[in-house]
Amino acid sequence: MTTNKLAQTHWVRWAYYILGALLLCIPAFYNGYPLVYSDTGTYIRSGMEMYVPSDRPIVYGLFIRFFSLGYSLWFTVITQCIALSFVLHKLIKHTVPSISYAGILSIIAMLTAFTSVAWYSSQIMPDIFTFCSVACIILLASGKLKITPGKILLLVIILFSFSVHFTNILLSIVMLCVFAILKF
Repeated sequence: MTTNKLAQTHWVRWAYYILGALLLCIPAFYNGYPLVYSDTGTYIRSGMEMYVPSDRPIVYGLFIRFFSLGYSLWFTVITQCIALSFVLHKLIKHTVPSISYAGILSIIAMLTAFTSVAWYSSQIMPDIFTFCSVACIILLASGKLKITPGKILLLVIILFSFSVHFTNILLSIVMLCVFAILKF
């Protein structure tokens, strides 16, 4: 494949990731603003005031601070929806290797319409990263050991997921133990 064709494929792939993210943002668009929960204020405060809450890590608050640009929570929701879209694309492609990008987008549209995934990804909450960590572990544990930029990004998402919610670490350790038992 030529360099030009490779670059074109790369941009097309990212265009589909962004389209998937926009589908995942539909509940926030419908609401007119990113969805909030009772814990959202604590996360925003922790990031903006550099305050470490006693019951949760500060990392998601810092994520809000960085990606909101101190201006709008829309950027935070869009960023986490792009991450989720990337993970969903990889998971679906891993499960059904012959599927097209349009097919993947159709599955994301169905997930948006018929499950709560879009509602969670449209919230200013780290909960969506629990799914991301589980999906990334499945992808990395069941794949080949070849290092690619996509696998590095999956690893970054896992590490970020560990740091935003204490439960994700324990859940991931249990999953890795199950994978180790199944492999042997």
